[in-house]
Amino acid sequence: MASSSTGSRRLFAITIGIDDYTPETGFSKLKGAVRDADRIRSWLTDDLNVPPPQIRDLRDKAATRNAIIKALEDLSTDSRIQRDDPILIYYAGHGTEAPAPKKWRWDSPQIQMIAPWDFKHRDGASRITQGIPDRTLGVLLTRLAAEKGNNITVILDSCHSGSGTRSGSDIRVRGGPCEGDIPEDLDDHLVKKESSHRGARVPDKFRHHGLRSHVLLAACAPHERAHEVKTSGAFTDALLGALKGANTAELTYEGLIERMETLTSQTPQCEGRYRTRFLFDRKVANTKPVLNATLKKKTLTIAGAGAIHGISIGSKFAIWNSGTDLDKKPLEIVTVEKVKGHESFATLSKKADSKSLVAQIKHNPLPKLSIYVPKTIQSMECFMNLFSEGEGRRPLGITVTEDKTLASTKIRKSVTQSTPLSKIFMEHWNISATITITAIAPMKSGRSR
Repeated sequence: MASSSTGSRRLFAITIGIDDYTPETGFSKLKGAVRDADRIRSWLTDDLNVPPPQIRDLRDKAATRNAIIKALEDLSTDSRIQRDDPILIYYAGHGTEAPAPKKWRWDSPQIQMIAPWDFKHRDGASRITQGIPDRTLGVLLTRLAAEKGNNITVILDSCHSGSGTRSGSDIRVRGGPCEGDIPEDLDDHLVKKESSHRGARVPDKFRHHGLRSHVLLAACAPHERAHEVKTSGAFTDALLGALKGANTAELTYEGLIERMETLTSQTPQCEGRYRTRFLFDRKVANTKPVLNATLKKKTLTIAGAGAIHGISIGSKFAIWNSGTDLDKKPLEIVTVEKVKGHESFATLSKKADSKSLVAQIKHNPLPKLSIYVPKTIQSMECFMNLFSEGEGRRPLGITVTEDKTLASTKIRKSVTQSTPLSKIFMEHWNISATITITAIAPMKSGRSR
């Protein structure tokens, strides 16, 4: 597994999920789009350690047309985002298409759109709210790439054809037809602003192999339908399944699509000039520690994953035969049945190649302990030896922050070089303590920190 870098803290994202479409839209309500957006957010924070303030979430009523466009515009002017920082834009909801206005000189008769929550709602006395067409998305992403670089990933779990009717009691289509014409002047202020600002030509199409501003991962081909089954989009479900245990620093966008399980009646698409790049241009890695596990009969002992690390009964680990298999699907996801201070135990039902395996945390029911540590202490060698993210040394249930406001707030304690950290950690998962490390010293024989 790739070691941590500052890149994991440099990713910025927008996640959009819309289930609660109103009758005005002409679309049926969905059941899995909000959940899918939440799952993508959890993957970013839990697997890639992206700080929550760097993720903007728009759900249902908050995901209006104006709000989505503003969120995309704000990325271009966000002073926190440095050039070539990874940017992820995720959308789950309905998609649609309509005849392209002749004035636009679009390269096909139809233009595709994503449907915001207020699609077809009244916008004043004479107009209704439109979808966000590829033309508009292309302008916004071209501007974003010009300002912040083209390390941009767009994921769309929606489609643009089909009736939107159910294929079965638990299966829904994320898309449908659009009645009515698109106004010729729709978003002209954005198009003119971009053209005059850079003398740039508006991109003919948002989705095509030659696009330079971003890489697009789409749920299906233009003529297909994107489905959600029960409470999950089939595409997002397969996408997250392929990302489980994957070393994102060694996986390309095309490789990610190939790694996904085959879906019935829809073919995920990977578009863009840079689709052969590694995910996020190798600037973000999955930094969850990789732990050693020993198999005896069917009992798996996972070292470095005990009560002191915040592991409890019910925690889940992915298991592989070796560290070289981390870019493949795990052998099995096991559930912890017993926990000791520094190790946990689970049952492995699948046949393994050897008795020495590797494990990586996938789910932990206990909250993480967030510790505020000043930069002066973080730079000390003894601190780095104890809390480095490299080689899996950092305790699984602990995150280190330089911002006091991001630490837990119920009870404040001061940890000095004479305070065993193991005792404080154990107390945290019982009383939710906040820890401020004020001093730290190299470990002495017989004393834990």
